[in-house]
Amino acid sequence: MDNRKTTQSIFVAVRRTGENSRAAGDNRVGPSVSVNQLKIPEDARNKLNEATQLVVKADWAGAIGRLNQAIAIYPAYAEAYNNLAAVQARLGNLNQARESLQKATTVDDRFAPGFVNLGHLEEEREQKFQAAEAQFAKAAAIDPSNVETLTLLCRAQLLDKHYDANVSTAHKVHAMPHKAFAVVHYIAARALQHQDRTSDAIVEFKTLLEEEPFGARADAVRKELADMESKAH
Repeated sequence: MDNRKTTQSIFVAVRRTGENSRAAGDNRVGPSVSVNQLKIPEDARNKLNEATQLVVKADWAGAIGRLNQAIAIYPAYAEAYNNLAAVQARLGNLNQARESLQKATTVDDRFAPGFVNLGHLEEEREQKFQAAEAQFAKAAAIDPSNVETLTLLCRAQLLDKHYDANVSTAHKVHAMPHKAFAVVHYIAARALQHQDRTSDAIVEFKTLLEEEPFGARADAVRKELADMESKAH
């Protein structure tokens, strides 16, 4: 999307098929499904699916057309607004993307991806960390067992300098299956360092290494840990 950036977030909504994407043995209840989602007409779903295929082909104008058709068929189609925002953001129309996401969360206030993507927009594109934290918090309230959303909230809390809240959120994630989100311990360690809680930060770094022993981040943390522990003695 932007060749100047090494990492980016893409606004998409997908539906799970086959195996449940939550960790095995995790029996937590997922987000509730709104009545609006249950009422989506098949014609509207077909238009959204057609738009998805056009996105794959980078046919942005065609995708926008299909998504607008889906919305015309079913004006309360949050997922269509969300995916419309994805295309608008891809084209650099950030104001339109924000409006589409706000519409998604207005027609369906239980549509967590809309709040997540608003959070991404505020944080990554606008550098508005307080606003981003608020959006991620809304998504987490809808789906409190979603470790990815909680990790995003944890990062936003760090950027917004809400260090106690950050550590609390990190502990929530640690209490859940979170194999792919060991980074939450790195985020918590940074918050603890801001509070001059060095010993607690060391614990978080060590937990990170237990869960993520390999990779560039692990190597950097080992070096930093060695320096921290040498200074502590």
